[in-house]
Amino acid sequence: MANVERSEHLLEWLAEKFAASHTSTDVQADQISPEQLRYFALKEQTHVVRELVASVKQQLKEGRHRAVRPEIGLPVRDVSHQEMAMLQWSYTNPSRRRFMREIQAAEDINDYVRESAAIASTPFNEFQRLVVTLRRQTGWLWEMWRARAKPERVVLVLRDSQAERSRNGTIQLCDRYARLFEAELSFEQKSIKFSEPGLSALYLAGPFIWPLAKLEEGVHLMRSQQGILTVFHVSVLPIEDGEDTEATLQRHVRRRDGWLDGLATGTASIAENPWPCGRLVRISARETRDLRSGLAAGQIPSAREWVDFLFAGFAPPASLEDME
Repeated sequence: MANVERSEHLLEWLAEKFAASHTSTDVQADQISPEQLRYFALKEQTHVVRELVASVKQQLKEGRHRAVRPEIGLPVRDVSHQEMAMLQWSYTNPSRRRFMREIQAAEDINDYVRESAAIASTPFNEFQRLVVTLRRQTGWLWEMWRARAKPERVVLVLRDSQAERSRNGTIQLCDRYARLFEAELSFEQKSIKFSEPGLSALYLAGPFIWPLAKLEEGVHLMRSQQGILTVFHVSVLPIEDGEDTEATLQRHVRRRDGWLDGLATGTASIAENPWPCGRLVRISARETRDLRSGLAAGQIPSAREWVDFLFAGFAPPASLEDME
């Protein structure tokens, strides 16, 4: 089975890397180094993947499975990439819909979420869910390895298109992120007080926070029960060594203000935007649809569903060549 083989190849490859590393495993109270934290986190994740591999192989041996399609990656409602691509195209192609008007219509957003959910198939059985979990956890292990040198302290910045009305939207979304990253994923978090209208920020820290936080970067569309469509922009800023969170945020705000001044005087271009909008990540109306994975949830996803959204963004390396 391809998913099992990929996981086993990665485990073997990482075992060689661990054997060749010179990380000290001697730990004294309150003296564990960042390198040791990363090492032990990686070792713990390899154990998780190894246990999942054993469970999948055991069920295969016992015949407690049925044929599944090669593409396993969507846990709740399985939508083919072709169907999702066609549906997304129909809502972004100007020849099919009046783009500048329709994309901002709240009912059109509801149509998108409803139609994309309607083409979904039945939920996975127990074995399929186990294989999906193996794929995700193997993908996360691979991302952890690749993120060893990435920042371990970041600022998650949320901007609201309705900034002139209220900051409530970004504050509420920031609170959800705080619960997600602390309660569900065990990262350190702290809300950052900032007076910029329509802007909220969250400090996040811990080994391998970078790839997880970056998955949320982009545009999030949300429609309230009153029919108001709000566009949230999420950006992830690395905190440099020796710099505090407030200084990081102030530095990036000053950089963006300078870019806006440059646009006004003609000395800067749109392409130089330090906080670009990025991709469309998620749409929330009567349901929430994650566009990276095709997963659907309720209007306000539970913490567990949000974790599914995140980990569905990871995939194991396709071949040994990709690991080099």
